[in-house]
Amino acid sequence: MRTGFLEPQEGRKGKRGAKEVPYIATRTSWSTPVDDIAPVLIETFVQETRGLMPGDIDVWRLGVKFNAARQQEMMGKLRAVVEEYMRLPADDDGDATSLLIAHHRTQAPTS
Repeated sequence: MRTGFLEPQEGRKGKRGAKEVPYIATRTSWSTPVDDIAPVLIETFVQETRGLMPGDIDVWRLGVKFNAARQQEMMGKLRAVVEEYMRLPADDDGDATSLLIAHHRTQAPTS
C-alpha cells in the first residue's frame, strides 16, 4: 500500500468470522517505468496460467516483418486499445482476468 499499487476496500466478515480487508489494484503500475521488467512479467504469466485448462487461456501469436515505423504504428494501436479498457471501471459482476501482450524481435534460426 505504501507504494500506491493497492488500495484497501471496505472491510467485510470472512468465512470464519474474521475481518477481511480486500484490496484492489490502483493501476499505478501501468504508468510506472521499471527497468528490465519483461522477464518478471513473463514469469508471472507462466505462474498465473500454470494448472489452467487449455480452454481457460486464449492465446494468439503473429509473426510479421515490418519496418520500424509500421512496428511503432502497430504497437501504438495496441496500446491505445489496452489503455481504453484500462480506464474502464471494474464490473461488479465481473470475473478477474489478465492480458499479456509481448512484442519481441524474432531470432534467426540456427542450424
